[in-house]
Order: sequence, then structure tokens, then C-alpha cells
Amino acid sequence: MFWKRASNLRTRKTAPQPAVRLGRTSVARRNRRLLGALLAAVCCCAACRRQVQAPTVSGPARRIVTISPGADEILCAIGAAERVVGVSAFTTYPPELAARPRVGGLFDPDLEAIVSLDPDLIVVRGHNATLEDFAARRGIRLYRDPTEGLDDLRRCIRDLGALTGLESDADAVLASLDARLEAARRRAEDRRAGRAPPRVLMTLARNPSELKELLTAGAGTTHDEILRRVGAENIFGDLELPYPTVSLEQVVVRAPDIIIELMPEVRVTPGLQSMIAAQWAPLACPAVASGRIFVLGDDLPHSLVPSLRTPEIADRITELLWPSQPHP
Repeated sequence: MFWKRASNLRTRKTAPQPAVRLGRTSVARRNRRLLGALLAAVCCCAACRRQVQAPTVSGPARRIVTISPGADEILCAIGAAERVVGVSAFTTYPPELAARPRVGGLFDPDLEAIVSLDPDLIVVRGHNATLEDFAARRGIRLYRDPTEGLDDLRRCIRDLGALTGLESDADAVLASLDARLEAARRRAEDRRAGRAPPRVLMTLARNPSELKELLTAGAGTTHDEILRRVGAENIFGDLELPYPTVSLEQVVVRAPDIIIELMPEVRVTPGLQSMIAAQWAPLACPAVASGRIFVLGDDLPHSLVPSLRTPEIADRITELLWPSQPHP
């Protein structure tokens, strides 16, 4: 029933850890359009965490192909939307890019489509040796979006500003992001009012129809940082693997006070809420006993991808942890 502990599991503590299964899950069988960006992050998180060099700028980029939904949003925010000539198959936001040609994803880039767009910059989240070799052979600058946590997001904003020659606009976007994150932190602090940090399990991907193969956030990821900023404790925040797949046994041992499930591909209805609660009901943990199991669905479509809208995620989680009106 439960997964065996991987021999190479590392945590930030020396105490033995219960069962954890690592690696990619069957999530790839689900809605690829909405979860593709997260799956790319899972597959390349080790590469993203290596030292990332700032880009070498040789004149502002004028024709940009992006295979990074987060970079799409940043480029539009700094005023470079008209320079984006092609986007990934997973791009759903901002709306001004809806009609741009699609060039596939990280795992299946359409090189012919990219050639036809004549880009002078390719922005990609993750590592694809074929794409990188293609860019090198054709003399196209390639920038690897390093976004894994909030500091990486800040660096990406600055780098894209430098690559487009829009540094002052990027500085303004960065200042706005930091101000909104700080405002979200203060709102959470006011709501918390000195109470002890709740222990939270946040699931990032699973099949809603069955409770297994729970992908969650480890140390240093954006979701881990969000929980800490709003005054909560991520129950898997001691795991060095950014996106571990954990067992139900491990969840029970770590005893979350609150369970938050991110499912941006589903419409949250009373029926779905009841189904999710019934799935968790057999587990003996405080969140189940108190009924504090929440689903964030398609009304928060950006919940899986680090982006300029991250402060909105923090505010929604704050409302779940310390609601202005008690939950029924």
C-alpha cells in the first residue's frame, strides 16, 4: 500500500524519515495544457538549481520565442509583448499572447516553427539539449528561465529586462512584486495574531479521482516560501528534493493541521469537495479530524507556476488559514 523509502532521500534534519517515494508521477496523463509547466519544473529542477549565469546581452532582443509561461507574463509586464513572436503550447496568459504562433513545449519543441519565426532570443524553462544545440548552431541567444523560488523570479525579471533593453521597466515590475508580497505578508501576520504556525500539506498534482501519488513542495520552492511567508509550516519543507512524491503513510506521520490541494484543472463544486473529503476521511490526522481540507481550482489557474501573480496565491492561502469568517 505504501511506498518504500528511497535510499538517496536527503532532508534538512538528521532524524530518520518515514516512507517517501521520489520522482515523476502519473500526472503526465492528466491535462497537459494546465500542468505542463509544473511537470517541466519537476523534470529539470536539479538543472534549475545549479548556478545560473546572467545573460550576455548583444543588443536588445526584438523577436522572442518563449517556452516558459512565467516568462510570457514578465515580458508583457515590462512592455515587450509586441516582441514575443511565438509561445509554448502551454501558454494561457496573458491574453494578449493568445493569438501568437505555438512552438510546442519543453519536451517537444517544434524546431521548424521556431525557424520560421526568425527569433533572436529563445526563453526556455528547463533543459532540452536538442533545443540548446539548435539555438547554438543558428546563433540564437537562449536564456534558461531559472525560476524555482521567489529569488529566482526576481532574477528572471532583471535578466529579461537586460535582454530586452527595458531595465527600468523591469525594475518597476520587480518593485511592484515585492510591495505586493510584503502587503500579503502583513495581511497574514495581522490575521494570525500571534497564533502558532499551522502545519500544512500542500499537494501540487494528483488525479482527483483517487488519493495516491501526491506531488508536494520541498524546501526552497515557491510554494514552500509562500507558506512560510504567511506564517505556516510546510510539513515537507525539510526535504531537499524540490518536488517529492509522498505516500499517505508519510502524511499521517507528519500530521498536518490543514490540507490544501492545488487543482487548477478542475472546477470546484460542492460535489468535488465532498468527494475529496471522503477520500481523505480514512486517514488519522488533525486536518481530517477538523475537516480543514481545501481545494483551490480553476479560479486560481496560475497556482502551480511561479509568476507575478504569486501574491494572489498568498492571499488565498491566508484566507484558508485564518478566514475573516469562520468556515462552516
